[in-house]
Amino acid sequence: MKISYEFLLIKGVKLYIGSFFESSLYQNGKYIKKSFGSDNFHVETFLEQNKRISAVGRNCTIQVPIEELPTKVQVPKPSQLTIISVENLEILCRTNIFLTKDCLCEHINILVNLDEEILTAPLINHYDDVTFIEKGRYIINLSNILNR
Repeated sequence: MKISYEFLLIKGVKLYIGSFFESSLYQNGKYIKKSFGSDNFHVETFLEQNKRISAVGRNCTIQVPIEELPTKVQVPKPSQLTIISVENLEILCRTNIFLTKDCLCEHINILVNLDEEILTAPLINHYDDVTFIEKGRYIINLSNILNR
């Protein structure tokens, strides 16, 4: 099976120098190679609704305000990972943008591509599948989201 995912904004958000959003995919508690993705903002900018804030296996550093970028800029897309099944999949997220579970869930849709089938799931509809670890750290039970 091939899987990729990305985090899309439900509503726009102001980002500051030093803002970041990171994620990694785990199966049965083990890190899946090449799943680490990180978006780091080295500039103050505004990211609009429906824009990608981060994705699996994508490492991106934003050094120019989004609104000043030319429209044809190639932004790295999420990586495609190979998995055996969708059982026991979890995403570990770390961010300084959304410090509470409520804030994360109110702002984020997760878009999953599983063998070319696309699922978009607002985290607010999967609130119980998001575990708060500490400020800005969460575990998202991706298996539960995919099996609904």
